[in-house]
Amino acid sequence: MKKALREISERLKLVDVVIYMLDARAIGSCINPELDKLIAAKDILYCFNKADIANAGVTKEWAKHFASQNKNVLELNSLKQNSGAKVLAEVNKIIAPKLERNKTRGINKTFRLMVVGIPNSGKSTLINTICKGKKTATGDRPGVTRAQQWVRAGQYLEILDTPGALYPKFLHQQIARHLAYIGSINPNILDYAELGMHFLQRLGVLSDRQTDIVKNLSERYGINLGSQSEESLLYDALGAIAKKRGAMLRGQPDLEKAAVFLLNDFRSGRLGQISLDIVGEELPTDEALDI
Repeated sequence: MKKALREISERLKLVDVVIYMLDARAIGSCINPELDKLIAAKDILYCFNKADIANAGVTKEWAKHFASQNKNVLELNSLKQNSGAKVLAEVNKIIAPKLERNKTRGINKTFRLMVVGIPNSGKSTLINTICKGKKTATGDRPGVTRAQQWVRAGQYLEILDTPGALYPKFLHQQIARHLAYIGSINPNILDYAELGMHFLQRLGVLSDRQTDIVKNLSERYGINLGSQSEESLLYDALGAIAKKRGAMLRGQPDLEKAAVFLLNDFRSGRLGQISLDIVGEELPTDEALDI
């Protein structure tokens, strides 16, 4: 991660606009403080990607929060064909003064964009959409983009895809868990059964504001969580998911496999439109977490 941030820093002097990809389901958790420091002096377009599977009301609250800080925001689904055009339209608004100045001077300058964000946030998918073809490697797991790549997207436009940059150290376990839920942390280092119970607990807390969560969990798995769910209830709920999905091991519920099913359903949107981060929510006091 330190290497990725260093490489981003080295290329920034060549860049006119930074496109910052944030997963709309965990906007606050996706903001890397170290990356923020590096790009603070640049024009930035914040893209709330995967907005189609996030809670629309919560996404709007985040958009208002960013707008209050004079930040450029675009809600996005980078898998859609028109997403590239939407991003370029916003970028053109940002660089319009420079374009006009260059035009009056007779300068045909190539403008360079840098796409940054955490792993698995949709950076490469967006670039491929902008370039109308498969220009960079993509995948539904973190770490697919290994090196920085300049990609030509037009006569006077180039885009730099960068490897995803996570925090060197997580200051809050909730942030780390949210990034794990959306698939931005290497699954090989995670205890999925424990992660699944924490995820169910988080859904219970969120259900007070996102009322469809309870309905969707009940319809899909036959479970009903409250905001004050006890550990025993969470254990039983994960066990119920295992039985519902046929994830049994020697006659007992396979909790790890059940958690994999649960998180895959969340990541694909099959649990409905859910947002994990709420504007202004105070993070719980806990120990820092190294990943």
